[in-house]
Amino acid sequence: MSRFEPRIVKETGLDAKIVELVEPAIEGLGFRLIWVRSFGGPTVTVQVVLEHPDRWVNIGDCQSVSDDLISLLDLIYSEDTDCNLEVSSPGVDRLLVRRSDFSCWSGREVKVTLSQALDDRKRLCGILLGCRDGELGVRVKNTNAESLDVWFPETNLAQARLVLTEDLIAEGLRAAKQADDKPTRQRKSKRGNKKSPSSKSVCFASGPG
Repeated sequence: MSRFEPRIVKETGLDAKIVELVEPAIEGLGFRLIWVRSFGGPTVTVQVVLEHPDRWVNIGDCQSVSDDLISLLDLIYSEDTDCNLEVSSPGVDRLLVRRSDFSCWSGREVKVTLSQALDDRKRLCGILLGCRDGELGVRVKNTNAESLDVWFPETNLAQARLVLTEDLIAEGLRAAKQADDKPTRQRKSKRGNKKSPSSKSVCFASGPG
């Protein structure tokens, strides 16, 4: 697994700007970004999901990364914006965002959403076949319940996520026991000493990375 392997799925708009700021900091700490999502009105929540290339991610890891990222949000949001940062591991039913993810999790059940329909399908549910020559593959069932291997360009991928199965959950529980979880805490950004709203961080490990 390459530590700095680029992601296939990319954010757009403001989320893309957040990625430009936080991804170098995350990689500098030895982790890899999975995705960023921001939402909300007067109070904005920024969710950052990350993984470690060599081991499981725990709450202590999330807190360490959060401590470095929280001040970066001040470069995007004004002092009048109340901003919460949530840093977590990807969970058992994780998103697949890199080519190596599709190789590593080959043989698992997945749900895939395409950017553009392929043979009138934008959603594929089946067994992940992996990746080859810039294409990703899923084995699905056709209308006659026959297996059909569907390959599509990786540029047509909108989202891919593992399906929660008993085997996957059991594997995740075993891995979770190996993670050294530490107590969570909150930290305000530097502007928290001002009268204006401050950025806060909330960290949690939602499952093995």
